[in-house]
Amino acid sequence: HCLPHFAHKCTVLSAVGETFTAAGSMYSIRIATEEAYIHNSEFFEVTLNLKLNQLAVNSGVNAMSFFTKRKIRAAFEVENSRELERLCARLDSNIEFKYRGLKQSVSHHVARWSVSLECLKALTEKLGESCLTCRNSNGWTPIHLMAWFKDDSWLEFSREFLGLNFFEVLGNKAAHFAAKNTKTNASLRWLVERLGTDCLTIPDDEGNTAVHWAAMLQPVESLQFLASHLGSEMFSLRNNKGETLIDWVEKGSNNPWKSSKREWIASQKWQPGASLLQPPQLAARPLPTPPPADQPPAAQTLPPQPAVKPRFEPPAAQTLPPQPAVQPRFESSATQPTPPKPAVKPRFELPAAQPTPPQPVVKPKPEPPASQTLGDTSPFESSLSLVSKPLDPGFTSWSFVKQDDKPQLLGAGGFSKVFKALTDRYQTVAVKVIPVSGDAWREKNELKLEQRGIEILKTVKHPNIVLFLKCEVTSDGFCIFTELISGLSLLDLMKQNEKPIEESGVMDFSRQICSGLNFLHCQPQGPILHRDIKCSNIMLTHDGVIKLIDFGLAKEFMGTCGLTTGNQAKGTWHFMAPELFMDEDGTSIPYSIKTDVWAFGCTVFEMTHMKPPNSSVPGFRIPLVMVDKKREMPQIEGNFSVGLKEFYLRCIVRDPKKRADTSELLKHKFLNPK
Repeated sequence: HCLPHFAHKCTVLSAVGETFTAAGSMYSIRIATEEAYIHNSEFFEVTLNLKLNQLAVNSGVNAMSFFTKRKIRAAFEVENSRELERLCARLDSNIEFKYRGLKQSVSHHVARWSVSLECLKALTEKLGESCLTCRNSNGWTPIHLMAWFKDDSWLEFSREFLGLNFFEVLGNKAAHFAAKNTKTNASLRWLVERLGTDCLTIPDDEGNTAVHWAAMLQPVESLQFLASHLGSEMFSLRNNKGETLIDWVEKGSNNPWKSSKREWIASQKWQPGASLLQPPQLAARPLPTPPPADQPPAAQTLPPQPAVKPRFEPPAAQTLPPQPAVQPRFESSATQPTPPKPAVKPRFELPAAQPTPPQPVVKPKPEPPASQTLGDTSPFESSLSLVSKPLDPGFTSWSFVKQDDKPQLLGAGGFSKVFKALTDRYQTVAVKVIPVSGDAWREKNELKLEQRGIEILKTVKHPNIVLFLKCEVTSDGFCIFTELISGLSLLDLMKQNEKPIEESGVMDFSRQICSGLNFLHCQPQGPILHRDIKCSNIMLTHDGVIKLIDFGLAKEFMGTCGLTTGNQAKGTWHFMAPELFMDEDGTSIPYSIKTDVWAFGCTVFEMTHMKPPNSSVPGFRIPLVMVDKKREMPQIEGNFSVGLKEFYLRCIVRDPKKRADTSELLKHKFLNPK
């Protein structure tokens, strides 16, 4: 029975030898080797491999590598994880081959096509970090493909294997890949928890953000998750063509969740004042016609039932009772309140499921649990609150987060720059780097003064003041670490909207700024001064919360500490109080809580006019203007209330003794309308 096959095999081997001899080209060797493999049987495999290797040695072709590639392809085709794991463990290099039209390394193929994480573990154990950090022709690493096609367990394994290098490999557009994942949103949730919400709003070359991709490719649960982090800002994100997420929901003819996403978008009623980045008029978009009877109903937008258990594990702080195991692909719920259902395990999970069952709008809501955020929130907002992990200031090492192979720059001032950094606690923070130069004695004393100021500010805990973590001197300069705030400054807000802030916003923001300043000025050990209040140093978070940032260099701690700041004014010319230019002996600057109030008044003017008072006067002439007691400050013009204008005037009284303090301003009728 074997003789005819053996005779044919000898003919094939002879043909292979002739091809090698006659042509000697790699292409001919590959064709001949493939032909030999097709006619091969297990009985002759070893003999054939040895023969082909002997014939190929002069031409540099490894026939065994070719057979390994064929076996790996075959294992992918039949999803044979055990065989694939065995083959990966035997590899000596991260070989490249073409599979389903893509030529890339075996680690890329495993990240794309493998159904078992054990295959990746076998590769990393044999080949090390290089199999996770290599890039294909598109510049993607296997980690990017994991975010695109796998769940968070693959990303977590890679992070543990690579350590801090993991986030440098990912870059700043990792969320774009996770947002394209049509199997699960677990990878997207995992990235947001570790990189912060900034990764959701970073545009690619075409201006598309992760929000755009999730709107097109993922179901309504992912939009609800994004809304819990970004609020109404997500509706204002536009690409280079001016398209928003609403436009991207309509893209894709095979989008099975289009109807449910339309209904959810139209149902959202954002609380006024939650963000000044107003979403489009959603009610104007027509809803789709109901699906035919033979199609499954679209996913609804009510909060999840108590009995729902997500497929992927929720955060550790949450506990859900065990339920019977029912595993449909995606979660759906009825349009009206229904009794608890058997447990459903969705691929796309909603964040922080609430224990309160949905109720009709006309009925009052039960009180939220103590762990929830208090205040006037919609049922949707309260159901999506997440437990935040506090920042750990005890980190010992850190690295810059890279963007285009350079440290990611968040902002820059006259003598410092602010970058995004990652600590060894796997938390992203902001680091302000101040170059160290100049006279050694003066430099040493100023650094000592600055370090004392940071130690004091670390004890300040207030919702409207940025959280200070630590400071240290490095080869880059003097570094100050603070919390990383996701949002934009009031100045950037006005530039983006191309108009001043409306009075309701000025009132809300002024109340929060006053609250933060009053807390600083009323410290029991003595007042802490900000000394650089202006719109560019006031951040608005995605939750509508004001944060005072970028305190003046060499923060001054008054009272018992007895610190001084030298004879040069710190701050911005157009926001500086008149008394700062009237020092007679030139040995000290009379900073006080009233100078902060003056700067705050100029900030109120800036919010209503998009520019500070006396903006037409060059900075170097401001001292001459301010010492002229006959010259009055510009008044707030436009359609603003008398209360707002009087509030501003109380802040810019020339005599600091007659100028209001923050305690008085907090009681002003403008901040406390009836």
